[in-house]
Amino acid sequence: DGSVDGGGGRPGLPAHFDALSMATAVIALNPEEHCGGLFLQSGAHAATRRFAPLAHAGDALVHRFDALHGVDVGSDSAAPRECLVLWFSDCHVSVHSGDTPWLLSAASPETKPGTGPRTGPEVETRLGMETTKVGMG
Repeated sequence: DGSVDGGGGRPGLPAHFDALSMATAVIALNPEEHCGGLFLQSGAHAATRRFAPLAHAGDALVHRFDALHGVDVGSDSAAPRECLVLWFSDCHVSVHSGDTPWLLSAASPETKPGTGPRTGPEVETRLGMETTKVGMG
């Protein structure tokens, strides 16, 4: 059914990249009703996961295509995790053609060290771990 929850749906979504969108916005709709949630991961090991503090309905996280992230919802959650996910492109031409120029840019030999997809202590800040309240209601 596509749900990610502890009540009969998937218990999570493994760490992955949203390479087909330049940026992704995740807006929490019912964070008070489940355990766990969205995490960003700065390395290959699960120990590098940091859960996004989406504590209230309307809290949002925006991340780039090179942010390793996933979902881990506790099996004791009483309700499915519900969120609104928006994928952004660089322009309407890329949307219609299906092109992903941001991937080419990141893989370019001209990309300076430290400016492409990386891991490290500064990743959380660079990937926007801050949450933002959006107008919901």
